[in-house]
Amino acid sequence: GSTISGLNVVATSDSNVTITEVTSPLTLTGNTDTPASTMNLTLSGTPGTTATYTISGTAPTPTNDTTYNFTLRATDVEGQTADRAFSITISTGINNSGQFN
Repeated sequence: GSTISGLNVVATSDSNVTITEVTSPLTLTGNTDTPASTMNLTLSGTPGTTATYTISGTAPTPTNDTTYNFTLRATDVEGQTADRAFSITISTGINNSGQFN
């Protein structure tokens, strides 16, 4: 349930580029069964020759450590595409914990 902000994806071209999720079903932006296999986050940005899109929202709260795999596609005005695979892991354990005796 932590807030996710500042995760940026950047694509460049000689014409405006748009970045979209092409995972089927949508994993990053989908909400069909959050938190089981979808994250229900937002991918937003403005097309440009250097397009920066931000992943943001509230992370899901799975009961076990869960890795979400998704693919983003950069598409320019000429229809040229480039796909890249990404993953985000949500850890549920207590890290760097202490013990009192």
